[in-house]
Formats: sequence, C-alpha cells, structure tokens
Amino acid sequence: MTGPNDESGEFDTTLGSVDINVVWEPVSRAKYRSVEFRSEYIRSRFETDPERYSSDSFYGYLSWRFTRGGSPA
Repeated sequence: MTGPNDESGEFDTTLGSVDINVVWEPVSRAKYRSVEFRSEYIRSRFETDPERYSSDSFYGYLSWRFTRGGSPA
C-alpha cells in the first residue's frame, strides 16, 4: 500500500509484504503428525525532504508434531 505522509501530498510512505504458509499433514496420521512453516517479509519506505528511509523485516516460524503428545507414561 502507499499513501501521502504530508499535507501537500508531495512525499509518500510505501509498505508491502509477502507471506508464505506451508502445512504438511499425512492423510493416514494427520491427527498426531504435522509440520507447519510460516514466514513473512515486510518492506517499508518513508519519503521526506531530502531523505528516503527504507526498512526490511523478516520472520520465520517452524512447528512440528511427530507423536500424540502429552506426558510420558
């Protein structure tokens, strides 16, 4: 998205992102096994006189479950 960041509309702020979500669950054992990966990249740009400021951010998340869970017997 983009939009003006001053009253005259001469300077803009721009923000964009990309998300990735991947989930794997085997059909025969989906109740107890899964792997999940999520990530996001974010880029922003802020214009002002006479400078431009840019910022990049990224995060990743990985979760897995290979057993039923709970406390061991």
